[in-house]
Amino acid sequence: MSLRVKVFLPLLLAIVLLAAYIYALWIPRVLADAESAYRNSVRRHLESVAEGLVPLMLGRQLDAVYGNLDALLEKNADWVDIRLIDQKGRLLYPLGASGPASRKERPGVGSVTQEIRHLDEKLAAMELTVDFTPRLNEIRERSKALIYTLLAVLLLILFANGLILDFIVRKPIKLLADASRRLATGDFDMSLPEPGNDEVGILVNSFAGMRDAVRTHTQRLSEANEQLLREIAERKQAEEGLRRAQEDLVRQEKLSILGQMSGSVGHELRNPLGVMSNAVYFLKAVHADADQTTKEYLDIIGTEIANSQRIITDLLDFARTSPPRRVAVTAGELVRQSLKRCSIPKNVTVDVAVEVPEEPSMLNVDPLQMGQVLTNFISNGVQAMPNGGSLQLAARLVSGNEMEISVTDTGEGISPENRKKLFQPLFTTKPKGIGLGLVVCKNLVEANGGRIEVESEPGKGTTFALLLPAGKGGC
Repeated sequence: MSLRVKVFLPLLLAIVLLAAYIYALWIPRVLADAESAYRNSVRRHLESVAEGLVPLMLGRQLDAVYGNLDALLEKNADWVDIRLIDQKGRLLYPLGASGPASRKERPGVGSVTQEIRHLDEKLAAMELTVDFTPRLNEIRERSKALIYTLLAVLLLILFANGLILDFIVRKPIKLLADASRRLATGDFDMSLPEPGNDEVGILVNSFAGMRDAVRTHTQRLSEANEQLLREIAERKQAEEGLRRAQEDLVRQEKLSILGQMSGSVGHELRNPLGVMSNAVYFLKAVHADADQTTKEYLDIIGTEIANSQRIITDLLDFARTSPPRRVAVTAGELVRQSLKRCSIPKNVTVDVAVEVPEEPSMLNVDPLQMGQVLTNFISNGVQAMPNGGSLQLAARLVSGNEMEISVTDTGEGISPENRKKLFQPLFTTKPKGIGLGLVVCKNLVEANGGRIEVESEPGKGTTFALLLPAGKGGC
């Protein structure tokens, strides 16, 4: 139920009860009082008339008595009839009347009796029949007009009260209700009614104070939450930095030990491997007519010796990276020389695309070191396609002073997790690798002023891109 109904309904009920009271109780009481007052007034009039008729009655001047009574009836329109009865009960006026008239014939008609006395002697009795209806109707109409005026005034007051309620009470309360809903959603920029000096103004001021307190408390909570989040982020960052530092420290210790061992182990193993390789070559030459099984085992020994020598080479390259000996070389020459050093299976197709500008762009790099990097990329690409595939080598200018040489295979690709660890020492997914090949490549490329980029999609292939500084017509 709205506030307007709650206020209007009691007032309207009060007006209805007041109207019912006026019609049921007040008007009948007013009419009764008016009839009583009129009856008393008539009685007083009859008393004065009786005093004037005493001399005429004593002098037996009945004609004069009759004339006075006729004049009274003509003068008073409400007087219906006057009957004059002597002390013996004989009707003296009006002449020729048959008897008393019945008082029940007409509603609103009443009688007033007045004795005419001289000293203690009763000369006659005067009975007056009066019609109270005109006078009571007049009073009734005046009362109704007064009631209608009163009801109209009350309804006008009720309407004015409604307007006052809408503009002074209901509208501010509605604005406060809307503001409270917005405040519940965290919106503090709401408009409030102008506070006055009444109870509504006190309510508005209280709500404004509550809004400011909630806003301040919310801001403090937000600042505290932000501070807590910053502290958590800083703590996580510190913990992450500490973890990385620990990992780097452990890695550096491992690499330091590995570097110290690589040199001595490499030198100690390279000579025996060289002797073993010469021995295999000698056995193949001496036993050229050996059976197929013997030749297969000799080939296996030769392959494993080559793998061991490659591992020793990676260890030595990792332990000490030689300063680059830079010369001017083209990208096409690097690609062709690298392909010559690689063994490409028959189930792998090679596509070489070298974009040659009008004026050849020269690379100022160490061709042996960059050839070693490209050879490693090509070998990795071939190993990623054991069931065959396509190997694409491309070279192009990506900007005015940078050349990109890329090797793309159609192998299984590299997962995002392993892609992050490609250049970490000792990380490998190959069953016979030690995880130093790409680390050595990264060190060689950075020593020559370049960088390596890797793009891979699992199931579709991998691209290793070598970006090197280039210049027009030499460096």
